[in-house]
Amino acid sequence: MFTEQIDILRCPAPHEDSWLVAASTHAEGRHIIVGTLGCPVCKASYEIVEGEVRFSDAPLDTSSGPMDTELAFALAAQLHLVEAPLPVMLTGGWSRAVLPLRTLVPTVSFLVGDAQCLVQLDDHVSTLRLPLTGIPLATGSIRGLALDAVHASDTFLTAASRVVCTSGRLVLPASSALDPSLWRTLASDGHVTVAERLPVASALVPLRRAPAKPLFEP
Repeated sequence: MFTEQIDILRCPAPHEDSWLVAASTHAEGRHIIVGTLGCPVCKASYEIVEGEVRFSDAPLDTSSGPMDTELAFALAAQLHLVEAPLPVMLTGGWSRAVLPLRTLVPTVSFLVGDAQCLVQLDDHVSTLRLPLTGIPLATGSIRGLALDAVHASDTFLTAASRVVCTSGRLVLPASSALDPSLWRTLASDGHVTVAERLPVASALVPLRRAPAKPLFEP
């Protein structure tokens, strides 16, 4: 896990938003290879094994190969991958796009959830094993998210609306239903849908009557 990306990780337990505290047993450069992330609120701990943060112990099949460059190029266009400070998350089958995308857009940072292929970690790539409760990231912390069919559940769509920033992109199966109050559909080809996160209205601001007398005397 690249240390600079730990800041946007959040405890997936149902309590107030909380950052995580990292303890490293073995590091290589700025990557924690073996260590632990701890939650200061609920005291839960999550292991980092071989550089991967394990919010779940579910086994993964990483035997798939990298995605065709042409398909990865299409994904780059759908997610509008240009230089920007916020990272992008790829889940499940979309993890196969990491290798070609690192060549196409070398300055973009990626978080890979539940990888289906071997992922080479570097200063722009970190991997997570996702919990069933959703996406353990801070609100508005990523600018793009690709959900495969396994991860396009109601739980993950709810999490997507929280973690994707305003005007950020979402790529998901075309069969998935999106809330039109949260997402604007940009394109759909029958296989995937591309949507943009709509702005969130701010809370109501109470208005108060001005005092009868001036606050300050001339």
